[in-house]
Amino acid sequence: MRITCLLIIIFLTTQFGFGQEVKPDSEAKIMFLQKIPTRDGINLSATIYLPGNQKEALPAIMQMTPYGFDGQHGLGMFFAQNGYTFVSVDVRGRGDSEGDYMPYEPDGKDGYDAVEWIASQPWCNKKVGMMGGSYCGMIQWLIHKELPPSLKTIIPTASAAPGLDFPKYNNIFYPYIIQWLGSTAGNTANNNLMGSEWWRRKYEEMYNEHIPFNKLDSLTGMYHKVFQKWIQHPTFDNYWKSLLPSKNEYERMNIPVLTVTGHFDSDQIGALHYYDQYMAYASEEAKANHYLLMGPWDHSGTRRPRKSVGNFVFGENSVLNMDQVSLEWFNWIMKDGEKPKILKDRVVYYVIGKNEWKSVNRIEDISDNVLTYYLTSPNNEANDIYHSGYLTEQIPGKEAPTGPDQVIYDPLKNSGKARYKNMLVNPNYAFLQTLIYDKEALCYHSAPLADSIELSGKIQFIAYIEINTPDTDFEFSVYEITEKNEVIWLANDLIRARYRKSLEKEELVQPGKVETYLFKGNYLTSRTISKGSRIRVEFGYVDAPNMQKNYNSGKNISTETAKDARTVTIKLHHSREYPSAIRLPIKRHSNKNNK
Repeated sequence: MRITCLLIIIFLTTQFGFGQEVKPDSEAKIMFLQKIPTRDGINLSATIYLPGNQKEALPAIMQMTPYGFDGQHGLGMFFAQNGYTFVSVDVRGRGDSEGDYMPYEPDGKDGYDAVEWIASQPWCNKKVGMMGGSYCGMIQWLIHKELPPSLKTIIPTASAAPGLDFPKYNNIFYPYIIQWLGSTAGNTANNNLMGSEWWRRKYEEMYNEHIPFNKLDSLTGMYHKVFQKWIQHPTFDNYWKSLLPSKNEYERMNIPVLTVTGHFDSDQIGALHYYDQYMAYASEEAKANHYLLMGPWDHSGTRRPRKSVGNFVFGENSVLNMDQVSLEWFNWIMKDGEKPKILKDRVVYYVIGKNEWKSVNRIEDISDNVLTYYLTSPNNEANDIYHSGYLTEQIPGKEAPTGPDQVIYDPLKNSGKARYKNMLVNPNYAFLQTLIYDKEALCYHSAPLADSIELSGKIQFIAYIEINTPDTDFEFSVYEITEKNEVIWLANDLIRARYRKSLEKEELVQPGKVETYLFKGNYLTSRTISKGSRIRVEFGYVDAPNMQKNYNSGKNISTETAKDARTVTIKLHHSREYPSAIRLPIKRHSNKNNK
């Protein structure tokens, strides 16, 4: 059976400006190669854009980046033309900044020093805001937790969360990390290298020849101390936790925040992690000033929205001018202007299909019910889409078949068979790039929907699984199958069995024991599922060149090779005792705040 393996976690590395057209009759003063001293004597390099006719100190917008200032030129000119100074700062060891480049680790303290240096300049009125996406979104949180006094607001966009969505997901690493490290190696930009097909061939070579994951740097020639350091931390341990804000640090945060992400944003997990933690631990006053904006965008679309993502096409109203939204936000917070028009309430999201914006006060309010489907398979055969099992709203009864469905994964079986093919998406969308390969999976369908439903929230899958090895990796996917037999991806998730209970500590599986696995549905979506459509659930194992390969031995996965391979029989139970089920969050009631 052919199924798709969606590469959940990849974020684009080349950062560009928002594309705002520079007015030909506008003037701006640009100061190049400005040195910002840090507390340990390292000088960071900055490029500063000032309004050409500036007569008084103004608020400053800072973006701190590992990708160089050139991509921010449009932003710099835009803000200089609209009454702000704009400062692009190269992180330590990148661009023209001094020091050794080490992703994440020095950024918070360096950013604190940069914010306060900017605030001390005669052209700044001691008010500094921050913006930027991906790494540049994450870095705002690392700086915010240091509490620089002059930082007045941040707009973290598509923000990565180290240890959670990059360089791994649910403690499963992916080869892409060496590609990203290659793009930020040295001082200069490496954009052509970043986009080269050469990387993909290397991933396939590692997969087909069973080269251990910890040799990926030598295989590619990208010897990088960071890669080796990262894979020495396979759990979500104190190393990763130290990079993210702690509960106590969230409690002290007190500036307005506008979090931006997208339905298809490969760093949505990170963006919502910061949002959820902030809303859990910050003061009531701080939480009242934290807004969330989520559109039907992919990773880069969070900054440059487009009307479509792959074959998904949305309404014209989905294409927001994000630089204008950012300007309105900064005007509201730092110049006593009006609140951005799109922010009708504290959580604003786009419903795909209805093609409308909705707003609610709390993220929990985007859904008000759960549609639960239980898995069943009368003949205990659910191994292809034509003879699939069923999804039913009735919990299995005592008379229902109790035997599990099963699929077998031999880590050596698919070597040489992997091939890439884009099914529903454009190859330019790295996050939605799919991998098609020969493998078995279990499949379950619901009856056609009697009415359309609004699916809003995170889809969860609770599965009762038995395996005969100490470890393996699982994947589940959910699709809408329309009356025309169109296959529309809704969500998927991965679990490495040894981390089924906690990402912080591994616990190998006792072979033959039925265990509970909760796929938490880390991606949030909002879309209409049409009347007459069916829901499809696919469940199986993870085996693809774009993911770290698990050979099922229970050993250190980064060092496993073919000699460690163990074939695993995966049994998915669905009975009254073990009611495996899919949970779809839905919105039954209309929202008076519809835009």
